[in-house]
Amino acid sequence: MASLIKIDLRLLIILLSLSSMFLTVTYIIYGGYNLERELLLQQALESKRAYAMKQAETLSDLFSNLQQQLAYGAREIEKHISDPNAAQSESTRLLEQNNSFNSVLFANHEGIIQASAPQDAGLDQLRLQSSGTIEALNQRKPIISDPYLGTTGRLIIMVSEPIYSGNLYRGFLGGTIYLRDINSLAKTLGTHFYRDGSYSYVVDDNGKIVYHPDKDRVGEQVNPTLLAEHLNNNDNTPARYMNGEQDLLMGHATVAPVNWHVIVERPTDFVLAELNQLIKKMLATAIPFLFVLLALIGYFATLIATPLHSLATAAEGLENPDSMQKIEGVRSWYFEARQIKHTMLRGLLLLNKKLGHLEKDRLTDPLTGLQNRRGMQLVVNDWLETEQQFAVIMCDIDHFKEINDNFGHNVGDIVLQYLAAHLERASRSTDIVCRIGGEEFLMLLPETPLSLALTIAERLRADLAALNSPTGSPITISAGVASWNRTTTSFEALLESADQALYQAKRNGRNRVETLQSAPPA
Repeated sequence: MASLIKIDLRLLIILLSLSSMFLTVTYIIYGGYNLERELLLQQALESKRAYAMKQAETLSDLFSNLQQQLAYGAREIEKHISDPNAAQSESTRLLEQNNSFNSVLFANHEGIIQASAPQDAGLDQLRLQSSGTIEALNQRKPIISDPYLGTTGRLIIMVSEPIYSGNLYRGFLGGTIYLRDINSLAKTLGTHFYRDGSYSYVVDDNGKIVYHPDKDRVGEQVNPTLLAEHLNNNDNTPARYMNGEQDLLMGHATVAPVNWHVIVERPTDFVLAELNQLIKKMLATAIPFLFVLLALIGYFATLIATPLHSLATAAEGLENPDSMQKIEGVRSWYFEARQIKHTMLRGLLLLNKKLGHLEKDRLTDPLTGLQNRRGMQLVVNDWLETEQQFAVIMCDIDHFKEINDNFGHNVGDIVLQYLAAHLERASRSTDIVCRIGGEEFLMLLPETPLSLALTIAERLRADLAALNSPTGSPITISAGVASWNRTTTSFEALLESADQALYQAKRNGRNRVETLQSAPPA
């Protein structure tokens, strides 16, 4: 079954170009997407690491500053160790100076609070038993505690500074930070420069969250995998990891004084969403160009295919008389089309020449080169269609069998060629000379009345009778003449009339011209 779609060269070029364009664009977009994806992820990871290090440095500075404040306060209390009001004044000053602490307290060497701020907390003379205060009493050196539940039930950390009078331990001055309340950590870390879905939080060296934008998560334990694989190696290498079902990009850094970890995270989807937007913008920019490219492909495909299409169309009608002109009219502007055009023209010329030879062979007698019966019939058909008046002279060689018998068939053929050449020389340019049998010849004389045809036939007979033939002596012919007119029923009847006249000439002694039609000689 014939295809419903006609596949031509133009369509093939367009399909090939579109396929190449599609594959190229797909490869560029896919390759560009993967490359840009990796680049964005690496940049995001590096930015998280850099920001985590910046925040870790900020926290380190914060704790150093807090310890310096407490060290100064401890020295002031030691100077007035016997004055309870001095310890209270220093505690209040430290609390209100810059709101670095949520509370400040001075405990003696037994862990009994001697002064505290704010005073309304009711902590004076209270014996401290929490882990952070016991650690401060035992260590008797500057420390920053791990998160613990304080006397008030809050989750806190305490920065403490020991107080000595000489070598005598007097107790410690401590500043507490309430991890779930507004505090200096939150003020330091709560506002950052990212508005891209990133957030930061802080965990201690045991993996417990000490700061998080979501206060409900303070005190929680982080993912053990995160702690084991990324935080405890202290190399600050950013990483991509799964927290449950959430894909995260994470940068982290260690806070030196306390061995805490600042973690900055961003959902991977946020980064890839930016990439998707970038791809959409790239496609939006490329689509007009692709349409222009498509139009150019169609234009050049048509330009390339048109010469070959025209040649193919012309090849379908090589039998038409104007096929040569159609092929010559094709504009073959590139090498291949030009070669095909020249080859077709050369082939068509050779074909026409060959067909011409074949047609000539079909219409001519091979021995004499005269028209044969087919050629004669074609000429007569044209004359009959145009109702042209004409006459015929039918003749043959007298005693031709004797020539063959006496001299051989080769000489007989030469005699036939001799007679054919003589008839052609004696004919006019418009006359047609035919060989219609063995030694029978026919002359078609257009626009010739019967009388003139008889005169021509008689002259031919007389000339031949006076000339030596290839046999060494003259040959004679007998001829019958007939003329076509409106009363003639058919060409066959005309030939029959000429043939009968020829036989009448033979019966009357040969070497004669006869006609059966009644007409005065011209």
